[in-house]
Amino acid sequence: MAALEDVARNGQLATLAEQSGWPAPQFFAMEVERIEWENGMRHREIVENAGGSGSGADLFSAEGDFDSFYERQVRDGHTHSYEFRYSLLREEAASAERRRRAEREDRSSRRRRRRD
Repeated sequence: MAALEDVARNGQLATLAEQSGWPAPQFFAMEVERIEWENGMRHREIVENAGGSGSGADLFSAEGDFDSFYERQVRDGHTHSYEFRYSLLREEAASAERRRRAEREDRSSRRRRRRD
């Protein structure tokens, strides 16, 4: 998840989304859901291998393919918070860039004043 957030912050995810024909916030949400689905499938595999299929530990036994899972998550409104998270990550990155630019300008201005 941290790697996905880094890719969102630096703008690479927006490029990937555009290449895929998706709006970036929805693309980010889909990728987060994909991570959750893959984790669920891994959990399911572990439970099966431990002989726990059908038990209370088999939390993800009803999950189907990713597309069905994702459609359900969207329909249930589960992806909205991830779309918001993407927008927040992009704004954090833009804010950090504005701060760095202002600091560079401030240093440059101080150097000019010292020379004068």
